[in-house]
Order: sequence, then C-alpha cells, then structure tokens
Amino acid sequence: MVRRVRLLGALVVAGLAAAGCAIPTQSRPSTIAPNHVPFNLLGPQSPTTSTTQPPLASLVPVISEARGAAAVRKLLDRPSWWEVPAINKALRPILTRLAARYLTTDANGRALDRVAHFHLGNGAVVERLNWLADTSANGFKQSYAMMANYRYKLADVDANHEAYASGRIVASREVRALAKG
Repeated sequence: MVRRVRLLGALVVAGLAAAGCAIPTQSRPSTIAPNHVPFNLLGPQSPTTSTTQPPLASLVPVISEARGAAAVRKLLDRPSWWEVPAINKALRPILTRLAARYLTTDANGRALDRVAHFHLGNGAVVERLNWLADTSANGFKQSYAMMANYRYKLADVDANHEAYASGRIVASREVRALAKG
C-alpha cells in the first residue's frame, strides 16, 4: 500500500537536523548558512568529454553563489523544477536521502511521520521510497512528490509491531542504505 510521506513542507530542514546539521531558528530554510551544511550541491564533478558542460555545473546560474541547503532551497523554489533534468538529477539523491532519514528517525520511540507511525505500529516495514510519485500540487506541497511503500508480510507483522513498540523502526535494506547515505 502506497501512502504519501507527509513532510509538511519541512523535508529539507528536518533532514538536515536529523543529519546533525546546525539549523537556525528562522522559519525559512533558505536562511541556513552555507557553512552549516555538510554537502556541496555542486561538489566535485567528473571530467566531461569535448565541450559539453557537466549537468550540475549548468545549475550555477540558477543557484548563484548559494551552497548546501541554500542551493537546495533555491532549486526547490524554482517553478516546475522537476521538469528540468539537471535539477531533477541534482535533487533526487538529496531529497531521497532526507526522506529516508525522516522515515527511519524516531522521536521517543515513535516515527516522526504520522502515516509512518500508523503503518509501523500495525507491523509494516518501510519498504521503498518513490521519487516523483505524486506530481499533483498537493503532492509537491506535502512531500516534494515523494511517496513511500509500506509492506505488510503476514509472517513478520507481529515481530515488526513488537520491534516498533520497543522503539525500533523497521525498514528495508534499501531504505536503511538511503538513510545512511
């Protein structure tokens, strides 16, 4: 069963906070100082052949001098960013990792996401994340179009429920690997 990952418009901030980054108290993620972010969106590029530009280098005019979370925020603020291949390629690993961390991080033994809490409490496993699964306006507003699959395997439901009740979020190897980066 596929359920929308409700990130309430704070995926970038929540993910960076889960990654241990210092997040200022202002409400806009674009105010995050570049030196507080552990990754550089336009980091080292692989050499290219002939006169073609690396896909991510073509984003420099879009993000200007922004780095890290500020660059991600600039790309996400751009209308129809998902339709631009270079932006889509740049944001996919970042947002997918942040969503995986969000879904596998607990607060006092509970999933941060209420839909995840429901499914995990009923014995499901966070099985897979789906990039650009809900491209409706509401899908972008709630979760940057990301959705999650929860798997209920009858033989494992009781063990998964008990694991969650004891404070452990059960997720597939794929989702755990995405969360670790």
